[in-house]
Amino acid sequence: MDLTGEGDNYLEVKFVSPVITAERFASIQNQSYSVPPECPDSVYRGECHINELRKMQASFSWDWGPTLASVGIWKHVFLEGFNSSVIRYCVVETEEISSTSSWQVSIVTFLSGNVKNSVDGKLVSKLKTDNEDTVTLIVDVNAQPDENNNIEVRQNVQIRQGSVKRWWPNGYGEQPLYDITVTFYSENELDTFSHRIGYRTIELVQEEVKISQANYGNSFYFKVNGIPIFAKGSNAIPINILPEKGQERESVDKLLQSARDCHMNMLRVWGGGVYESDYYYQRADELGIMIWQDFMFACALYPSRQDFLDDVIQEVRHQVKRIGSHPSVVMWAGNNENEAAIHGNWYGSNGKQIYFDDYKKLYFGTIKPEFQKILKRGQYIGSSPSNGVESEAEGGISNNPYDEHYGDVHTYIYELDGFNPNIYPIPRFSSEYGFQSYPSFSTFLKASKNKSNLVIGSEFLQHRQHHPFGDAQLELEVLYQMELPDEKSPNYTDVFIFYTQIYQAVSIKTQTERYRKHRNTLTEDGKGLTMGALYWQLNDVWIAPTWSGIDVTGKWKILQYYIRDAFAPIAIIGHLNSKRDLEITIVSDKTTSLEHVDFSISVYNWASFVPVNVTQQNISIEKLSSKTIMTIQTDDYLNKNNCGGLVQAKRNCFLVLKLSKSNTVIAPETVVFPDTLKTLNLRKPYIEIVGVTSLKHIDKRNFTIVLKSSNIALFVWLECLGVTGRFSENGFHQITETKTIYFATEEDTDVETVKKNLFVSNLLSVTKF
Repeated sequence: MDLTGEGDNYLEVKFVSPVITAERFASIQNQSYSVPPECPDSVYRGECHINELRKMQASFSWDWGPTLASVGIWKHVFLEGFNSSVIRYCVVETEEISSTSSWQVSIVTFLSGNVKNSVDGKLVSKLKTDNEDTVTLIVDVNAQPDENNNIEVRQNVQIRQGSVKRWWPNGYGEQPLYDITVTFYSENELDTFSHRIGYRTIELVQEEVKISQANYGNSFYFKVNGIPIFAKGSNAIPINILPEKGQERESVDKLLQSARDCHMNMLRVWGGGVYESDYYYQRADELGIMIWQDFMFACALYPSRQDFLDDVIQEVRHQVKRIGSHPSVVMWAGNNENEAAIHGNWYGSNGKQIYFDDYKKLYFGTIKPEFQKILKRGQYIGSSPSNGVESEAEGGISNNPYDEHYGDVHTYIYELDGFNPNIYPIPRFSSEYGFQSYPSFSTFLKASKNKSNLVIGSEFLQHRQHHPFGDAQLELEVLYQMELPDEKSPNYTDVFIFYTQIYQAVSIKTQTERYRKHRNTLTEDGKGLTMGALYWQLNDVWIAPTWSGIDVTGKWKILQYYIRDAFAPIAIIGHLNSKRDLEITIVSDKTTSLEHVDFSISVYNWASFVPVNVTQQNISIEKLSSKTIMTIQTDDYLNKNNCGGLVQAKRNCFLVLKLSKSNTVIAPETVVFPDTLKTLNLRKPYIEIVGVTSLKHIDKRNFTIVLKSSNIALFVWLECLGVTGRFSENGFHQITETKTIYFATEEDTDVETVKKNLFVSNLLSVTKF
């Protein structure tokens, strides 16, 4: 800004390259050792020394994103003048006081100091309750600013429990929010701060787990309003690799609504990105999505220079004050994977004590005490994964940060068959797990119209594959279950892409179900009581093979449809154990029990839409539970139904599990295959789109699609080119001759456009675009 004329001020903002600045900081450190890692893996195609800057770490590249180390002012900038003081932050915490049947509301207002004078005035806080009642607090302010030029004004008030309603996570109740307005008055100043708060209690429970008096670690779960919550959700990376574009409200709405639609109640804002916008947390409040908030440190060691730590202190103070009052923000972690990294010598620290000291100084000597000064009832752990309180008891760095008996774990298994539930751990809480897949070919066409670029193995696609040996791993995984055509086949790429999405979807669903299955069970060695499943990752920042369930265009992959079923409030889990026994488990997140529920097992032969046999029984479903209701020996059961056993070269039958109450389906149906997909005695289906009609009475954005199939079809995938929208089901198994699917578009369109651009694929017939 250049203001000319006598008496005017001149303000100049200069920008320097973050890449060059990072290199400069690394070279002039006033210490005799480097801070690893100096550079990322070469396949990332990234920049070096990113840990020297307090800037979005992922902007320098990641295994799921490009290198775009942008620079500039990316939020609103303004000049502010005042005579007395203005409100900088307002931090509100609520605590339930059972003895008085009330809520204790703590309000801490941070006023900006005045360098010339003490600050004099009045602070008036008004809290809305139900029935339009307002509670008003008034306090006189007469204070000198502290060393940070701030003034803290504390107010406390009790609110009758009956005058407000509780805030609940998605799936457990509603999300009522109440206005609070804080106003500062002085002789020549008036400034107002407004916020919405929720009344809820939150506890991270880490209690001893014992079997016959033997100790097997600690539990690790969240209790909200006294109810144990199984955390269902994902890890959210930045909405856009350019952080200013991640502030767009439409993008925030679309992403968080997708999470809620998939029954999620928690998202982890991952530590290599950004602290999200105020609107992001506001929408999480409204949608009932709990936020596990990482501080922005990820996959690296960090400096302990005082100037670096001073920046961190200001960062912590600002971000905790800014977002700490949101009822959705329930958890804070110091970093992503850095405890595991330093313990496991990921970056060549070689056990040197200086690195251990630096780690503790940053996360427990700097971040934690600053955090606790602001949020008196906030939940903090040093890292994710970690052993929680056990890690801290061991000095901040555990002897085994991946111990399944404590805290949270991150799990990535690429060398074994992901369809097999028995390969997965049984931790207390799984905060990261995942598999890669390619986005749809139609999405890739938005990145390049040159189809020669869009061939598996091309230089174009290899440039976008940032995971070491990524395509080789994907091929290995696919071949566990499916057969790929010859690489020279004209449809190889289309099949490869589609099959990676199938593998990703089923594997993550299987792993998620394993975690839900063990929510209230313990193994003989004390594993189990699993109370969280946050898969990696929710969203994308570019068109590339990644771990996401939603690609950068907002399109759902098969995974996103499957995770919606895996996270359903009531779910049927059918897993084959190592003895080939089928364990059928019913999981419920409902807070009330259900009686007189109809459970059925249907046996189907691939040759017919009519089941060979249907077995039914009446069951009850306990609240907040996981219960195995039946175990059957799979091969014996199939033999009794004339389906053949292990000696068969091809499997002739499969099982379908259903739950209903009063003829209403209450859980997604579960299909159990007795072996790998490539051993099934499938018959190639011909699927015809026999009808597309508009639901004209609603609007021009809702359509019904009727499919007719000649045979049972697996992984039926609908795609409407050029039309953005979501199907009621996708990647589904068509077990009936006809099936009706609903299609909701984001923009007005017509029946002819949908018909013309609608394509259907399945396991045995993949559309080539």
